[in-house]
Amino acid sequence: MQHRNLLWIALAALWLGGCGGDKSGPVPPPPGIVQVVAEAPLDAHWYGMNLLPNGHFTNWTHGQPTPADFEAPDPRYSQVGSAGGTVRQTWTQSDLVQQRDAQFRGRAALRAGVDYEFIALAETRGDGIASIGMWLTSGRDEPEMVEPTLLTLLPGQGMLKKYAAPFRVPENGTYEFTSHAVVTPEETLEVVWHRWHIVETTGDAR
Repeated sequence: MQHRNLLWIALAALWLGGCGGDKSGPVPPPPGIVQVVAEAPLDAHWYGMNLLPNGHFTNWTHGQPTPADFEAPDPRYSQVGSAGGTVRQTWTQSDLVQQRDAQFRGRAALRAGVDYEFIALAETRGDGIASIGMWLTSGRDEPEMVEPTLLTLLPGQGMLKKYAAPFRVPENGTYEFTSHAVVTPEETLEVVWHRWHIVETTGDAR
């Protein structure tokens, strides 16, 4: 027990130290809830049923550019590749939040009046800032941006972290969740996505 407490103290010190470092770099927008993942179990039962199809990225046919149910980003901005059951996304330049077609994205059917939580397990390497946006794509001639930055990842050096953001949707429909980033010309940002997970929290559904 003493060893476990020391581990958590050390992780907390590292995280706080990273947040209080050099202020000259990019300052991320207010993120969703962020929690360092250390000894927590990562099985599906811990989160509840994932409403985002293939959000665990396990269904990825050899030779396909993305996992099933996901769309590939524009390679002028970022590229994705398989990394042992995860998705490694590397940005070489910023993709504007409005450029939905240029972004890595997956979709889920959601209902109005329901409380949800979007959970991302991710590692970041580099000084750029990556975020998750949300778009309504059904019942529209053109997709409608609902939330440009549902959650934002903290710059880091490869530590696995859990990011979570509660949200609601304005109407029943299909919503796309997209990853976009801000990087300067001399930067390269790499994010290893371990999981995108949407869970219903209304009535403590988990």
